[in-house]
Amino acid sequence: ALQRSRAAGDRPEEASALNGIGTVYWTQGEMQKTLETRNEALQLSRAAGDRRREAAILNNIGVIHWILGETQKAWEKYSEALPITRAVGDRSREANILSHIGLLYELLGEKRKALETYSEALLIFQTLGDRNNQAVMLNGIGVVYRSLGETRKALEKYNEALQLSRAAGNLNTETRALSNIGEVYRSLGEMRKALEK
Repeated sequence: ALQRSRAAGDRPEEASALNGIGTVYWTQGEMQKTLETRNEALQLSRAAGDRRREAAILNNIGVIHWILGETQKAWEKYSEALPITRAVGDRSREANILSHIGLLYELLGEKRKALETYSEALLIFQTLGDRNNQAVMLNGIGVVYRSLGETRKALEKYNEALQLSRAAGNLNTETRALSNIGEVYRSLGEMRKALEK
């Protein structure tokens, strides 16, 4: 696909092929090669004026930098991607990027900013009717509340996450919510309730 798109001078398809190759490198754990192909795809998307793909690739590059522990570079890529996603009206990707920014705030110890950003992402996922990602955000919000010592608020968010993950049929998110609820009950000394979860 890459050779054909290059031969045809089809930059958007070439960018798409490179992005796909980057995904293969990703699954093989070759992060540097993933970065190289994604950066090449980014340049082609920009040259083609494909703003939606540009934002998607910037977000993907940000994730790679985050995995590599390059927080500042991740922050830069998310900050570049966010206004583009807003400009093209890609609400789902906007919420996804906000969730990544919220995680960065959390890792940097800026808990209140993390809460604000997670809450903004949650509202978008609610608007889109995306129960699975709502549950993920609620779990994240619960974690931040717990780290702030606001245990009851954390428990409330975990329970909301549990209901939504069950409604969405997502066992991973449901398990995470149950585990989080159990941890809260354990910290409160309510061992029977903790065991139940």
